[in-house]
Amino acid sequence: MSYRTLEEKFLADYEALEKENMALQGKVQELLEKLAAQKGNRVLDAAVRSAGRAAVLEKSFIRWRTYSANNREFEMWVQLMTEDNLPKGVSLNEFIEYFDDELTERYEKQYEEDEAKLRGEGD
Repeated sequence: MSYRTLEEKFLADYEALEKENMALQGKVQELLEKLAAQKGNRVLDAAVRSAGRAAVLEKSFIRWRTYSANNREFEMWVQLMTEDNLPKGVSLNEFIEYFDDELTERYEKQYEEDEAKLRGEGD
């Protein structure tokens, strides 16, 4: 395309760059949305791939410690059971979100055992 003035060329180049910039911004936004949609925690994902889901969960619990689930909020119980034993770089909330099903199952089992002891059904 031929331009009559330098200004026309400049404006045409500017408009082309604007279109390219908007297309690239759209791609960036699309990639950010895909990344945000990926569920999971990268640190925990790596640990699980390396050692296995059950192993990471077991390693995070302090074996010699058993806290009653009675009268404890779930998050507090998990914090007491894991203390500072979580994988490095993982917050308590991230850990709870990642292992929600397993932690809920353990919590409910511990709660039932504690209730049975209070009723005199356990040792």
